[in-house]
Amino acid sequence: MTEKIAVNIINRILMNFYSHIEEMYESKVHGKAGITKEKLDEIRIGNEYDVQRILYSIIKPIIPEARLEVVDDAGSGSVRRDMGTGKVSRFF
Repeated sequence: MTEKIAVNIINRILMNFYSHIEEMYESKVHGKAGITKEKLDEIRIGNEYDVQRILYSIIKPIIPEARLEVVDDAGSGSVRRDMGTGKVSRFF
């Protein structure tokens, strides 16, 4: 996968993240599903780390090189990114 394709995929995920939240946590659950609406309602997104975890779980199967808490050498120090891949040089 090229960097351009990886960036496009990540941008689409980020731009449509609300859709995942709606479908996963707010939409009606099938009556035979083991994960009930009541169980889903117990899940609360409390801070940026919760959002990061959800985004990572969506991105990781598509871009297996994705990593959390990436530290890069910036010459005179280091720079920490919440998430990164070998394909995408941008911070995200």
